[in-house]
Amino acid sequence: MTDVTAVPASSELTLAQRRIVEWSDGPLVVIAGAGTGKTRVIVERVKWLLETKGNATDDDKGGLRLPPIADTPVDEPFAGPLMPEQILVLTYNVKAAKQLVDRLEAAVGVATAGRLNVSNFHSFCHRILTESAADAGLPPQPDVLDGINQILLLRDLRPSLPLVYHGGGSNPNWWLDQFVGFINRAKDELVTPDDFDAYVARERLAFEQRYGRYETALDRIDAQGNLNAQKSVRGAYADFRRRERADEAGEEDARALVDGIRFVRRLNDNLRAHRIGSVEHAPGPAVNSDEALPLRYFWTSA
Repeated sequence: MTDVTAVPASSELTLAQRRIVEWSDGPLVVIAGAGTGKTRVIVERVKWLLETKGNATDDDKGGLRLPPIADTPVDEPFAGPLMPEQILVLTYNVKAAKQLVDRLEAAVGVATAGRLNVSNFHSFCHRILTESAADAGLPPQPDVLDGINQILLLRDLRPSLPLVYHGGGSNPNWWLDQFVGFINRAKDELVTPDDFDAYVARERLAFEQRYGRYETALDRIDAQGNLNAQKSVRGAYADFRRRERADEAGEEDARALVDGIRFVRRLNDNLRAHRIGSVEHAPGPAVNSDEALPLRYFWTSA
């Protein structure tokens, strides 16, 4: 390979952009806002890699001329000059990937850009699953559901789910897209089903230590038959628990803790106005089961 400093990046780049483009080896995280030239930096980075590590030279058409493909050992695919096929460029959606391809074609030439792996995340992962299904323990040509089919699958599964409460009224399926979004967020954060089950178990334990058994709450819901009052408390209790978990993890400063206590006091005023109980801002003895009913109910429905 040639020396990585042999070919300077474009002189039109800022000093910060040039530093990113000419980053040698190892991972690099770049955080930048809109309009700061992120796409341009990516394009220039690809061009610089091909010029410095791939021995590419400028052709007479504004692109790059690559050296002949060298014979490299099978067990050492990166022993020779860098090839376009060895560069992976990922972006967030199909439109952005297409725009990136257009920019790369203008910078390195159509022929060279055609050999690059440029895709959006989902298409790339789908291709990997399709080409390597056996390695992943999947059947050939695995069926990957898009957003619409995910909703349709949940629609078919919904009647068999042991839901205590869900919205919808005359249309019980309107909220399914939110459920899909929740599942996708868990996958993005690498939260496994076991992780989520453990989280639910901790939340149930915290709830029952304060308000009594969950099964008792179900009996109370059946007896009361009116969920309007509980609906106004669900979000408030979820926010209360978020603050409480943050405090337990040491992530809240003194001012935020004071804000949390004030929040609980306002919540208590609202609860008493509806005659449906109160919340304590610190762990303590379980309150009367009648008062705790809405909070125990919305723990399971949140």
